[in-house]
Amino acid sequence: MKAVTSNDCRARIDRVLAHLADHLDADLSVAELARIAHFSPYHFHRMFRAMTGESVAALVRRLRLETAGRALREHDGSVTDVALAAGYGSPEAFTRAFQQAFGAAPSDYRRAVVAPRYMPALSLELTFDRATMRLSLEPFGRTDMDVAIEIFPDRLAACLRHVGPYDHAGSTYERVFRWAATTGLLERDAVVMGLSYDDPGVVAEDALRYDACLALTEPVALPVGFRLETVRGGRYAVHALRGPYNGIHDAFRRLFGKWLPISGEEIDDRPCLELHMSHPTEVPESERLTKVCVPLRNTPPVRRRTDA
Repeated sequence: MKAVTSNDCRARIDRVLAHLADHLDADLSVAELARIAHFSPYHFHRMFRAMTGESVAALVRRLRLETAGRALREHDGSVTDVALAAGYGSPEAFTRAFQQAFGAAPSDYRRAVVAPRYMPALSLELTFDRATMRLSLEPFGRTDMDVAIEIFPDRLAACLRHVGPYDHAGSTYERVFRWAATTGLLERDAVVMGLSYDDPGVVAEDALRYDACLALTEPVALPVGFRLETVRGGRYAVHALRGPYNGIHDAFRRLFGKWLPISGEEIDDRPCLELHMSHPTEVPESERLTKVCVPLRNTPPVRRRTDA
């Protein structure tokens, strides 16, 4: 497709995605959605699925359950109330669907330090804004992510290892926070970091290695299980993520899958880095700020001239 045609198709599908988000409790017919997109009903669904990676029904289900998940985390209403608001006729049907999507019962999801992610993950062609609960298409061949190149110093840190799904590292952070609170190290300007060593697309979830770390100004005595490490600095591609921690995984996917291939940069062999800029007990989930950082070669690549 020519660029103008591609952009026009993207705008049409984006109108449908906005309509879905605004009418989740409505009976959404394919004919009506095709009319909004200015496609024929015959071709609409094939085009929609090709551009988003999912069917209309799958995306509606995803949006309803993501909205239900936010209600569970932010409000004290019963599971029954949340189920009915999500369009399910009974708590049992809702619980089955929720468990299948998130791998956790609604009550466990509500209590989790880090809310489990919806599985399967979204196509890289889609962006999900958890602040507004809206989906949109990425521009063709690039990403709308705001990415800055930052240089970080080496940092001495107390680190505690977690092995298993990255989403389950919350209890490891709790151990770090409890220890730091008893030593007076957990101040408002404390630098809290997460280091992820493995690609979850390659390494089995139960073998993923992750360190929860607290930066130190000098060596201190550490509890059993903690390690004193120097977290290497250098150049990083940095995306400032505002919202729940379960958005970190998608941010890394988009940095690797959408931004890095067209950036002209090369990835370095340091671990990926998260900088937690707000304390999780002091701000609501929707306002948490995390710097999601991909390590880059310390020498910027030489860009060759392409003009004759």
